[in-house]
Amino acid sequence: MKGRDGVSDLKMISSPKSLDMDKLRSLFSLEGLRIIVTGASGGLGLGQLMLIAELGAEVFGLSRTGRPKEEVEIPSALTIHFLETDVTDPEEVKSVFNEIGEAGGIDVLVNNAGITIKKKAEDVSQQEWRKIHQVNVDAMFGCCQAGYPWLKKSHHIGRIINISSMSSY
Repeated sequence: MKGRDGVSDLKMISSPKSLDMDKLRSLFSLEGLRIIVTGASGGLGLGQLMLIAELGAEVFGLSRTGRPKEEVEIPSALTIHFLETDVTDPEEVKSVFNEIGEAGGIDVLVNNAGITIKKKAEDVSQQEWRKIHQVNVDAMFGCCQAGYPWLKKSHHIGRIINISSMSSY
């Protein structure tokens, strides 16, 4: 698909070095939205958080550490909050979501937190298997439950985006 300027919109968006932020903002403005991203300390989650903020949203990045794994420069114009949150703890998740919700609502939840163990399936212990499911399945469901009361109140039609991967870094 070609944009008005004759350049493929898909090519423009898929190549980070050629991102035209003005074009992205005009197509995908998130101005005024409050968005939670889990697993936001690195990789896909941190990338999502930064782009979502660049598109105008106030973003809450949840992770075990409450900060990016690597040093990142965050422009002062962006509204990003990093919060230390154990997404496998339902009471902590509910408390954090309520705090965010009470302070201005929640419009979008991006469930991105996930773990993997890099070994052959036959070598994965039952304890490791339970931990993978605790983070990748149970925590995602718990975040949906904690976010739903706030998402249904959103004036922007609350959304949940669940991210999954066979192997993510």
